[in-house]
Amino acid sequence: MPLIGAQGPGSQIAWRGNLDEFPDEFNFTEVVEVFPGVAATSAPATITGINYKALVTAVGSAASVRVTPYQEDTDTYGTPGDFLPGNDANNPILIRNKDKIELEITTDAAAVIGRSAFNKTYPTDIKIGTRDAVGWFVRTQLLDDDPDPFDFNDLTNLEINTLTNSDVQTVTGIDDVIGVDVFMVGAGELSINGGPFAPTGKIFDGDTLQLRVSTSNFYNTSVTAIVQMGVFQATWEVKTRLADTTIDAFSFTDVTNVEPSSVNISNKITVSGADDNVGGNNPLPISVTNGEYRITRGGGVVQDFTSANGFVNNGDEIDIRVTSSSAYSGANSRTGALVSGEESTVNALVTISNQSDTYSVTNRPRPIDTIPTGFTFNDQSGQGIQRQSIITSNVITLAGMTGEGDEGEATISSASGVNAEFKVTRGGSVVHDWGNASRFVRLGDQIQLRLRASADSLGAVSATFTIAGTDTSSNLNGVAGSASDTWNVTSAQRFCNITAFSLTNITKDTNPASNYNPGVTATTTFIATGFDFDCGMSCSTSNANSTLKNLRTNDQGTSLSNIQIGDEIQVRMVVPYFDQTRTTTVTLSSSYNTSRQADWTVGPKAPPLPTLTLDAADRNVPFVFPDGGTATLQYEYNNVTQSSVTTNFGVSTIPINTLTSGVRNGTKVVSNLQTGTREFSMTVSNSTGSVTRTVSVITGTPPNPTVSLCTSDTATCSNTTSKAKGDNVRFFFKSNNAIRVESNDLSTGNQQNGSVRVNNLQTDNQSFTVTAIGAGQNPATASATHTINLDPFIRLTASSTSITTGQSITLTWESSFASFVKSTSGSGFSVGRNNLNGSTTITPARGSTTYGITVEDTEGITRSSSVTVTATDDVRCDNFTLNPDNITGVDRNSTHNATPRWGNSTRLTGLSPGVTVTATAVNSTFSDGTTSKTVQNGTSGNSLRITIRASSNFNTAVDGSLRIGSGSNRVSDTCRVRTLNCTVENNTLSLDGCTIDRRRGVGNGVNSMLCRRFNSGSGRISRSGNNQSNSQTFSAGNHEWTVPGGVSSFTGKVIGAGGGAGKNRGRRGPDGGAGGGGGGGAAMGNFSCSAGQRYEISVGRGGNGSNTDRGSGGSGDDGGRTRISGHGKNVDASGGKKGDESEGGGGGDGSGSGVSGLRTGDGGGGGGRRRDEGGHGGGAGRVTGGQCQNGGDCGGGESGGRGQGSTLGGGCSGNNCKRGGQSGADGSANGGGGSGGEDGESGGRGADGKARIEWTISYPTPSKRDVINTIGGAFWQYKGRPPTGNEMTNYYNLFKNQPSNYPNLSNLRSKIDRDHSRSNYNLKDNCGNNFPNQF
Repeated sequence: MPLIGAQGPGSQIAWRGNLDEFPDEFNFTEVVEVFPGVAATSAPATITGINYKALVTAVGSAASVRVTPYQEDTDTYGTPGDFLPGNDANNPILIRNKDKIELEITTDAAAVIGRSAFNKTYPTDIKIGTRDAVGWFVRTQLLDDDPDPFDFNDLTNLEINTLTNSDVQTVTGIDDVIGVDVFMVGAGELSINGGPFAPTGKIFDGDTLQLRVSTSNFYNTSVTAIVQMGVFQATWEVKTRLADTTIDAFSFTDVTNVEPSSVNISNKITVSGADDNVGGNNPLPISVTNGEYRITRGGGVVQDFTSANGFVNNGDEIDIRVTSSSAYSGANSRTGALVSGEESTVNALVTISNQSDTYSVTNRPRPIDTIPTGFTFNDQSGQGIQRQSIITSNVITLAGMTGEGDEGEATISSASGVNAEFKVTRGGSVVHDWGNASRFVRLGDQIQLRLRASADSLGAVSATFTIAGTDTSSNLNGVAGSASDTWNVTSAQRFCNITAFSLTNITKDTNPASNYNPGVTATTTFIATGFDFDCGMSCSTSNANSTLKNLRTNDQGTSLSNIQIGDEIQVRMVVPYFDQTRTTTVTLSSSYNTSRQADWTVGPKAPPLPTLTLDAADRNVPFVFPDGGTATLQYEYNNVTQSSVTTNFGVSTIPINTLTSGVRNGTKVVSNLQTGTREFSMTVSNSTGSVTRTVSVITGTPPNPTVSLCTSDTATCSNTTSKAKGDNVRFFFKSNNAIRVESNDLSTGNQQNGSVRVNNLQTDNQSFTVTAIGAGQNPATASATHTINLDPFIRLTASSTSITTGQSITLTWESSFASFVKSTSGSGFSVGRNNLNGSTTITPARGSTTYGITVEDTEGITRSSSVTVTATDDVRCDNFTLNPDNITGVDRNSTHNATPRWGNSTRLTGLSPGVTVTATAVNSTFSDGTTSKTVQNGTSGNSLRITIRASSNFNTAVDGSLRIGSGSNRVSDTCRVRTLNCTVENNTLSLDGCTIDRRRGVGNGVNSMLCRRFNSGSGRISRSGNNQSNSQTFSAGNHEWTVPGGVSSFTGKVIGAGGGAGKNRGRRGPDGGAGGGGGGGAAMGNFSCSAGQRYEISVGRGGNGSNTDRGSGGSGDDGGRTRISGHGKNVDASGGKKGDESEGGGGGDGSGSGVSGLRTGDGGGGGGRRRDEGGHGGGAGRVTGGQCQNGGDCGGGESGGRGQGSTLGGGCSGNNCKRGGQSGADGSANGGGGSGGEDGESGGRGADGKARIEWTISYPTPSKRDVINTIGGAFWQYKGRPPTGNEMTNYYNLFKNQPSNYPNLSNLRSKIDRDHSRSNYNLKDNCGNNFPNQF
């Protein structure tokens, strides 16, 4: 059994009992959002479950502990103590049962350690007694480096090359302790609180900020100053004045609730109010930020969407194209409604000349779904469901809801009295403890229900748990829904079968026999069992002299209620008088008509013999003639239980004694007494026996008395008796003709006959004398004497009869009435003959030894005495201590030694000589590697040195013990070795200019540095190939083109083929020329599209010129059509028509359907023959509108001039001259018509058509922070842990470098979902704390 008293190092033994240092479960709620530099204090926790004291330590973060003592005598709490260091080995903190404990951690001030003081966690582990440590932490608030939004007023109409100051803005919403770095991004300087201008500075909450920048050297040119403050960026634009004109204000209509990464085109506005641009003298500058603009002039697009600065003319139409943000707007986590201030908006600022407007494109709120998938609480029934007990359900984990803190409303309902409640656990911590109020729950929350089972046997109760939410994924207003389950609980069947019980009767006749005196209260007990707790048990007793007492509740009476199973019931009944019994019936019954009974009979112990005195009022009465003498007899008695008596004076019955009667008495007059002595007798009785008393009455003249004194109940005996010293002796005196018997030696009570006991005889040859007194005036007397002779006496004693082998004892003897003495047994025990009293010291041998002694008196009478002494081996060594007994702050898995000492001795002491015992090393080894040794007195402590290996965990104690001996003779001591406090292992990962905090995570199959949270960094991700302009040109023939990823629109341009020229059938002469072919038409338009769509391209071939043999003549061929089509959209350019032997062919035209910004150009018609010269070829149409030149007369020869071709850029190509011979010239590329030949020569061939598709890849470019948080959040959701550094880097680069495969963050999340399956990692940090989810 352990020793309880003091604790801690150097504790001393106080008292022996069962020590309980394992407190009931306790916990402390974390304290967060603490301002750096402030001390954070936990809520008090009451510690229960220990029976004396327990040691308190708080390890980590320099935590302090304060104890408020519980005062048991008043059931109140005393004054709280001071906060003391929680891990000071020299000043341990002790706590008693019901004391309250508080923790305090002082955080680092930002003024001391800077930015790291914010969002800093201070963990500590609290250990009380032998219970495992409980974690608690304090976390400071985040650094506020995101100011309230502000903007500088842009300035326009400024002079060129002028140093210009902005308006002054007061900065709010940032930290006012360490401030925020502010700097210019690019050109400009800044001034804080009116101070000098500089490129950088540090700003605090409430400071003012002003910018300065030089205007451009050019008119109507903007310079933008960008200032970066923490994560916030503000721009300020200064713009030089226009040359000499202004335009009217314009406005774009903002759009809302668009999908992320969608392309949005604004309404068109018309530039007005400025002078027309004549000869380029008044171009109006246009610029756009966060978008692209398009210019439509005269019904045709002259500038497709572009973000580059440019120029417009008065009267142009402008519309804006904006790709919305990749992030949704903030959604209320419960309703899905837009959260004010969390809009995800792209603001495209359009500036034309002196006017600006912002086209705002705001994304729809993030879709939420707070309706979980179905869940089931398992119904429960059976005998394990105790009636009226609190029953808890299985735990379900919510699934099917969106993450990011989205919440549905959980409610529970039940019938009255069921008291259904639920509990919500999130991330291992209880966020909503038991209750029935509605609460909001999230994805991954664990839900458990509890209710009170029915009080009825097999009673059914239920609780319905419902989570109501909304789904806004397909409906912005949300579609309400819910998931619920009804949990049914059936209580156990009630059993009230009472176990039979019995009560042991106690009377003088039972075995064992009663030892009660009459009138005392007898008790017995029985255990009430065999029934359920709610059977409504009661107990009653039938006898009015009996009562019941419930020893659990101390309730008492003739009937008891609220009897519980296991209650011990005490039955009490007053014991009746001698030779009587009393019986009661005890009934244990339920409220469900079941009962058990037992009878209990009690009576007193056997009565003592009755007491009786019989006397006469006058023992010598006169004789009166003639009737004789008359005497009054008097009797007094007690303990008489039989009313029948035996007398010789006419009394046959008397009242018996009772509890209340006390001693009874009576009288009887007897007459007609004759002269002489008459003896009267009376006998009374009870169950033990009878007593007879006599009295003699002398009538008339008395005779001489006689008396005898014996040590036996006889009238005659020897006058001497032998007894041993200390014995007792009873003298019997008997007289005749005596009035009384007197004695100076014995107490005769003046009786005529009787006995007297003398106790503890101590005097040898002591005489005792009695004298009988006769009747009359001068009564005669008679005496008798008896002498007591004492035998010799001897007594032998030992100072101890049970010793340890090797110890000595003292034998002492004393004698009386002896003449000599001698020892009779026992090695080493010898007594001189005349040494009648004395002592001697002896060392007994191992085992039992009997020592004897005998004395003898002069008469040869002997008496003896003996004593037995047992010597046993000592197998328990002396107490020892291990040095050291407490080692702290050691490395994990390190080894440490502790050596025993026995007081001041370094060697084992306390065993009997030659005795060996076993020494055992527990949770340790001896220095030779063994764990068991045989030891004896003198064994060296160095050979018993133990080696203890420290734990492999941080801040963990290992107790190594040395035990010597076994069972109750075992002596032990312990050395505690505790490892160092753990330091959480953190580092950072640099990724694309951002910093990510990492922490070591340890779990099932994981021991890696894992990304914990985004720390710092700004800007948007730059995606490979983004915003690159691309094109593909198609020559004559049929083709197919697939829309690449990241492309939402493209421009299609087509030029039809030129027509072939004719040939005159005649030969030479004034009409020998032939008609030229027409030029191909042209068109261009903007297609909206989606990645992966396919479009067909058909490019026409040029018409062949007629080359029929001279004299036959004929027409050329038409030029082929060029077309781009697909998905209900097309642009189309028809080919030029063929020339015949006299007339030129018509020009082709352009058309389109389903496209925007359609521009068309018609081809020129071929010329007819010019007498003997061929007709000119027609010029091709231009994709920007208009046509290129028809053939002309330049060049040599008499054929017609070739038609000029057009380029896909909207220009013209090739010349329009003759070819220098008589045959017609081929049309110029692309789409030029062939010219007719001279004097029947062959016509020229039309040029082939051409097609081109132009596109710009535009992938969403979310912020780097959003990308990192998306990856981290997806890993938590789909993998069950955050990513490693490599995983974070790989997926980040995947999104960055493969935009065609992963256009937006949703695609990236899907990729992570496909790549991983969720596991239960039970993730902790390297110190065992829960790993935080901070993405």
